[in-house]
Amino acid sequence: MRSLTWILAGLCFVGISGVATSLTAEGETQSEPKSEGRSTESRLPDEVSERLAEMAMQDSDDVNRLNALQICQRVLSGEDLKPVVLHCLEDTNFMTASEAFKSIDQIGLSDSDQVDLAIAHARLVLKVFQYKTASSLDADPCRPVMRVLREHPELTGEKLIALLEQDDQHAEVHLMLLQACQVKLTEKQDLLLQLSKSESKQVRRAVIGVWASQTESEKSEQDSIESIDKDSKFYRYAERILKRYDKDGSGSLNESEAETMLLKPFPADANKDGEVTVSEYAHFMEQRSKR
Repeated sequence: MRSLTWILAGLCFVGISGVATSLTAEGETQSEPKSEGRSTESRLPDEVSERLAEMAMQDSDDVNRLNALQICQRVLSGEDLKPVVLHCLEDTNFMTASEAFKSIDQIGLSDSDQVDLAIAHARLVLKVFQYKTASSLDADPCRPVMRVLREHPELTGEKLIALLEQDDQHAEVHLMLLQACQVKLTEKQDLLLQLSKSESKQVRRAVIGVWASQTESEKSEQDSIESIDKDSKFYRYAERILKRYDKDGSGSLNESEAETMLLKPFPADANKDGEVTVSEYAHFMEQRSKR
């Protein structure tokens, strides 16, 4: 009798194990879609995704537009998401516009277009929050904007200067952005002088801020040049180049000596005295290698 009990128990165990194995196998089969990393929303029917896009752009309620946009950001991408984001960037509700801005690097825009949108969104942020100093632009509402602008410093500088050279009703904002991005304006002093005579005290204050930042930046750069490691590969390279082209033995290059150089060294002329020293050229090459 005892042996029969053990046999029955064994059969039950095998049966339970078989069921467990079967359930596990089925569970694995059922869980396969999750391994693809797709959310529940990403499996929404096309007509639902299209309706959400319509609601993000057209719903009369601010909260509904924002919520629909956030789902669109999860379920759409590329060309499908692009019209939604571009439309919502113009939304009258600041929260919706700011949410849309977070996706501008996911919809196939050129660097130039991203910078244009960042500048436009910065104007909106400053209008809402009334920031008065360039340092304020690193606060949360403006941080995504500054990230885009700082990733493309040359484009940012060119576009902001072009805007300032026009009849610019947003001069204060654009000057603050120039200061926050530390764009060099050495060759645009006439423009700054003109803006410093603006009737707007806010614009005049922003010009002073740019000049203050400029002097601090130049001092910092000069300190970096003077303290450059003379055993570094950049210094040794700069030394070789200057020895090759320095015809008068002055220890620096002037314009006539650099005429035959393929890569003109004058962007390295930090103090703008018309002469490029070994330290200046080494520092320029080192900074360029970090871009």
